[in-house]
Amino acid sequence: MKILVGLLIVLLSACSNLPETISRVPENNHQLRNVVNDVDNFIGQQVRWGGEIIKVSRDNNLSILEIKQFPLNRYGFPLTNVHSQGKFIARSDQLFDQEVYQEGLLITFSGMITSEIKETVKRKDNYLPIITITDSNLWPYRISKGRAYTNTSMESEFRGYGIEGSGHYQVY
Repeated sequence: MKILVGLLIVLLSACSNLPETISRVPENNHQLRNVVNDVDNFIGQQVRWGGEIIKVSRDNNLSILEIKQFPLNRYGFPLTNVHSQGKFIARSDQLFDQEVYQEGLLITFSGMITSEIKETVKRKDNYLPIITITDSNLWPYRISKGRAYTNTSMESEFRGYGIEGSGHYQVY
């Protein structure tokens, strides 16, 4: 009986509802900081990016999400305690409800780089890559005082040792 219970626990812990394109590091793991400087050379490339939702809007039949990018851990969870590489736009013909996909929540996308858009901030032009979404994952969140937030208490894996904790963070 103990063996059966142990086997059941192992099998259930291996189950995940994350799409494989989100839960696995892609072969060519293109980073936003590299793509921003030369979007034209990356058009048609598959990426896995994530971060914090800044804005959700609709344009004709497209949902458009503006995302503040954060590096992802090996499972695809955005690490908000690591410096952001900038912003990007994710769009889809799937409806992303603004009541569910709220500002401040964390999300991860898998998609293809299709183009770029120019954004002018304080007389400076910034170019934001646009990805067409293949898969997405909105990370579990809680609502407190009428505002939704993602629980980030276990967002990074710390490899430390000893009393002083002289280890390092792992970012994938």
